[in-house]
Amino acid sequence: MTTDGRARDGVPASPREAALSWVIRLRAPDVPAHERRAFQAWLAEAPEHRSAHDQVQALWDSDALIQAARQTAPWMAPSPMSMPSPGKGEAFPKNHPHSHRWANMAAAALLCLASGLLLPDWDWGGDWVQGQWVQAFADHATAVGERRKVALPDGSTVTLDSDSAFDLAGTSQDPRVMLRRGAAYFEVTPRAPGHGFTVETPEAKITVVGTRFSVETDNGHTQVAVRHGTVETRAQRGTESGIRMERLTLGQGASVTAEGQLTRIIPSEDDFAWLDGRLTFHDQPFGVVLAELDRSFPGVILLANDRLAGIKISGSYRLDDPENIVRSLARITLATVTGISPYLLIVH
Repeated sequence: MTTDGRARDGVPASPREAALSWVIRLRAPDVPAHERRAFQAWLAEAPEHRSAHDQVQALWDSDALIQAARQTAPWMAPSPMSMPSPGKGEAFPKNHPHSHRWANMAAAALLCLASGLLLPDWDWGGDWVQGQWVQAFADHATAVGERRKVALPDGSTVTLDSDSAFDLAGTSQDPRVMLRRGAAYFEVTPRAPGHGFTVETPEAKITVVGTRFSVETDNGHTQVAVRHGTVETRAQRGTESGIRMERLTLGQGASVTAEGQLTRIIPSEDDFAWLDGRLTFHDQPFGVVLAELDRSFPGVILLANDRLAGIKISGSYRLDDPENIVRSLARITLATVTGISPYLLIVH
């Protein structure tokens, strides 16, 4: 959410979306004065802005919120992945982001879940809610087109791809990274005996000793690729044959589904191209390439032709101008690109 009432991708937010963003943002302890002034300006822009804000604020403060959330989602108890859980050694300090975010995280979750019951005429989009959740509460997140390296307390580093986010839990000796969305590349320092480094996604749990590897999570699917060292990859959920584990070394990888299916794969250097700001692919379906490119595009790329989706293509492009890449690939596949706005491209 920006200070002019726009969504993260720059598209004007609806009054209800903007109102929820403002309510969440203004609960933070570090809201600068210029954002508070922007909020007041947004309220004064139109009567529907104040009306939407008053509804969201009333819902946020109501006793009915928790009751409605219990009816909507009785599983609201924090999951093992989402809860920070200190292990052996000294826990992260009290001023760690998790310590002052949990109350707002729980309230925001309840608000999003309960809104459909308390305000049934409001159509809350699932994708938008997920994006707001990550933007508002992730410990580390990148905007569309941004890539950033984050140093962890133990000396390890995490390089985040565009539109990606993770939370940090565990202890300084046994860090636990929860990749919420997107892709990340990990360079893990050697571990002392008895200590480890864990990465989790909704589908997989990866445990390492000291290595370099990438993890990507998207639409109920996680992919792991090892560049150096050894990692153990487990499915978060079991199948009929039980929870599987694969020990992966240099040049090996694994794919894990939401159902718990774990399959070995052979990754290539193409899987690490985004670290250099490139999209590289060889003999990949057009639809798969566009889905990967969509993470770097500040909007939506819609492929409206099933025949085009299966066409195999190869190439290597700088990610500085995603729209130009889409148009270049369209010429290769004899497709047409229609730009509805700077935030919507239709390939047909």
